[in-house]
Amino acid sequence: MHANLNEANLDRASLHKTTLTDARLNKASLYQATANHADFSRALMTESNLSQARLNKAILANASLEKASLTGAELEDANLTGAIMRDANLQQANLLFANLEQADLRGARLVNANISEAALEGALLDKAQWTDHRRCRDNSIGQCR
Repeated sequence: MHANLNEANLDRASLHKTTLTDARLNKASLYQATANHADFSRALMTESNLSQARLNKAILANASLEKASLTGAELEDANLTGAIMRDANLQQANLLFANLEQADLRGARLVNANISEAALEGALLDKAQWTDHRRCRDNSIGQCR
């Protein structure tokens, strides 16, 4: 799609099943947007606001979500394989059954996030703030140590 939506205001937008692969959404606001089953593969979403967005079963594989806010976002069954989520805020996000394999979560905040049954194989977790408030050590891969 290659859409350029940098700094766009998509608050409360209905993006159900939308295809935005390779889109540019840097610093965009998708606060409380509904994007269930949407495809954001390889999208650039650095510093975007996805707080309280509904992204259940969304595809965010290889997307760049560095420094993005996903506070309270619904990401149940979402595909975040290989996503770059360095320093992202995922506090109170629902990541039940989400696929975070090979994701870069270094420095991410996961306090009170639901990561039950989430796939974390190969995920980089250095200095991430874990669900129980502890800080993951350097070289934490796939699990917080």
